Amino acid sequence: MRRNFIICVLIIFAIFTIFAETFNHNLHQKELHSAHNSAAFNKFTDSIFCNQATQNSFNLHFYFKNPDNYDISTDNDSLGTISYQDMKNSSKYYMNILHELDTFDYNVLSDDNKLTYDILKTHAANEIDFADLCINYQPFSPTIGIQAQLPILMSQYALGSEKDVPASLSSHLSPAFYLSPQIEEPANYLKYYVGYLEFMHLKESMKKKRGDSYSDIEFHRFVLENGPAPFSILEKYLDLK
Repeated sequence: MRRNFIICVLIIFAIFTIFAETFNHNLHQKELHSAHNSAAFNKFTDSIFCNQATQNSFNLHFYFKNPDNYDISTDNDSLGTISYQDMKNSSKYYMNILHELDTFDYNVLSDDNKLTYDILKTHAANEIDFADLCINYQPFSPTIGIQAQLPILMSQYALGSEKDVPASLSSHLSPAFYLSPQIEEPANYLKYYVGYLEFMHLKESMKKKRGDSYSDIEFHRFVLENGPAPFSILEKYLDLK
């Protein structure tokens, strides 16, 4: 009887040992897979960032004070190109991004990388959906905001007094130059109001979820920390915070 008991204990111990070793092995493999997946995803997003930042000299010097510190060459400075074919080719670029995203295991990504994944996938899908409308794209427009455009327009001029303003520049300083797009497209700023409504909806959603613990500081921090993500994604990540 005692011998049978010892044999049973040994068998149970052996089974437990095998189970533990299998579990540890699987856990180790999962950790390796997660680390490899995250490293590959970070490399992928870095390549996208570098591609966008180096498309032209405006982008390059907007993002980097010293590009050489990031092993980015400035030997081929360019203002970039804008053509109908370029815009059509961009849809292929975004299709490649979607294809690359499908190669990653979403479930093992970190929360930050999942957010980046969702933003990239949504943005790429939108760009592909609207590819046929690229002819309507306005690459140059004062509606990006006077505060953003004036420094570029004026950078080549040293304006100390009115007499320093050349005649060729006077038309760019007239109110008509900045108001004409709004007259031609009266609904141009509607998207800003829609954005305002989306922010208010997101704010109310957070209030309902947080209850008495809600604060405007927390809401602003949540929006800023998640960056320029679509509102549908912000709503999704509101449940995770």
